[in-house]
Amino acid sequence: MIRAIMFDLDGTLVQSEKLKAQSYAIAAQRLLGSAEPDARAVETYREIVGAERHIASKLVMEQLDLESYLKRRWLSLECRRQRKHWAHYGWQFIARW
Repeated sequence: MIRAIMFDLDGTLVQSEKLKAQSYAIAAQRLLGSAEPDARAVETYREIVGAERHIASKLVMEQLDLESYLKRRWLSLECRRQRKHWAHYGWQFIARW
């Protein structure tokens, strides 16, 4: 039997907004190959605390100019996926042809 329910909608128990800001900083750090989390991401996130994730992500990407890094990463992953696919299925295709 449920006897109690606890809600933390305003950050009373957990400061989730600080954690979200830090996660954007760490993501930017990894994308840019920096030694430290990017403080600009934290500052950008502070401007829109409480916004929906897709809005916050878009603003951080724009402010830190991460789109070019993300495109390069995507292309790298896509090329790797295609090479794996060709390595696995390529000879089967040639043999049938």
